[in-house]
Amino acid sequence: MASKLKRSKRESIHSWLDEVADSLSSCHEPGVTGKQDMLQTWPQQHRKRTRSSMDPVPQRKPRPRAKKRSGSDMPEMTRKKANIEGTETSRAGPRDKEKAKSSQVQFERVDDRDDHETEAGYSYYHPESRYSSGNISIRRQHFRLRFSTPAVHFVPFGEQNRPQSVTELFRDLIKGNEQPIPNSLRNLLKARYPSDFTIETGDNPTDVGVSHHDDQLWKAMTEAFNEATKAQRRGYDENGWSGVVKTLLKGSLNDMAPDNPRPHMFEVSDVQTVSIGPVSLVPVRHGCPILLKKVDFSISFSRDDPEIGNFYENIHKRWDLSLSQTEDPLVGYECQIAAIEIKSPDGIYDSSSLQLATWLAAGLENMRLLQARAREVRGIQGEDENGLLPFIGITAVGHVWSLHIASKEKDGTVRLYGPLPMGDTCSGFGVFQILNVLGRVRTWGQNVYFPWLKENILSPLAGATVGV
Repeated sequence: MASKLKRSKRESIHSWLDEVADSLSSCHEPGVTGKQDMLQTWPQQHRKRTRSSMDPVPQRKPRPRAKKRSGSDMPEMTRKKANIEGTETSRAGPRDKEKAKSSQVQFERVDDRDDHETEAGYSYYHPESRYSSGNISIRRQHFRLRFSTPAVHFVPFGEQNRPQSVTELFRDLIKGNEQPIPNSLRNLLKARYPSDFTIETGDNPTDVGVSHHDDQLWKAMTEAFNEATKAQRRGYDENGWSGVVKTLLKGSLNDMAPDNPRPHMFEVSDVQTVSIGPVSLVPVRHGCPILLKKVDFSISFSRDDPEIGNFYENIHKRWDLSLSQTEDPLVGYECQIAAIEIKSPDGIYDSSSLQLATWLAAGLENMRLLQARAREVRGIQGEDENGLLPFIGITAVGHVWSLHIASKEKDGTVRLYGPLPMGDTCSGFGVFQILNVLGRVRTWGQNVYFPWLKENILSPLAGATVGV
């Protein structure tokens, strides 16, 4: 449009100059328009006019704002400018940052978020809303997991569409939590913590001897209870609360009683710095792996147990593979059955459940691959109709502990059921509830999961020959 206006103006000037030249050459003839008169013939639209004070002020039309672009759609210079402005903003004071934060509205693609959808294909949220900051990425990841490959669904415990096997496992693990304190330890608890409370029942005597197992529970309870109380009083972060979790896990999973034939069957590993590997085990969405996929502790079958260690040795002599969802030379050497993700009291449950779900989904996928290889060794075609046994997940956000069960369906979909409260570290009673559930996890792993693992995975792979 601008080029057409310039061309029209240039043609008008040339035409007017030609007329002026003709008039000057014939100005001696009477009746011919002279130079001064010809100057008045300048086209009206090209004259320079001075606006008087009485003329109305012209209103400028607002320029249409360009559509906001981000990422690779931005020109290179725009991206550089944005980076520079972002650096300057980061150097601004707190009041400047707050002012800038309150005046902006951020936009995201609808395929990354599921709230506040618009017809234009964009969603919006105000940065000062209750879902701003880090919570937004967590909610986005929850949404993405539902449509990832494989899909991961979070099923609240209140929904009644759980498989019967999952419901029965929940009941078995939580059984006894209404009275978790051993009879022999009630008087000790009252004497040590007089402000604590217990549920009194008239048919349970308290004048019984303390067994080796009860003594081990008492030591774990008192140490974890005192550590949790100190962690809250001093405002510890996640690393400070990890000591409470480690004490309870080791005090309940490794039963060192003389009558226990397998005191070293389970291993508690600190996996805070361990990543899922290979990356193909991580759920993906549009080719991008899901983030937030690390946990704090894992429970696995220990190589210190003679039978289990023998299986591991024979398998790794014949196969170059990991028995868990990581390629770590230590953690990946053992089969896992449970994972624990912890947060300090100011942490977010949604974040811990997201990390737990991603880790357990990768573990279930790895178990599916191991089971498929074991069936090939046996010469059995197709996948097992009974599928996989579930994994157990635990979140500990400050004092509060919650139980989860992760299962994998035949179509590959992973469902994380829970949370179900399993106890807390606010009182001795709550700590005994946690120890009760962890003890039942140990019993389930020893009597149910390990026989299945031995028959379907460990024995076939340990007895196979190279190249089969």
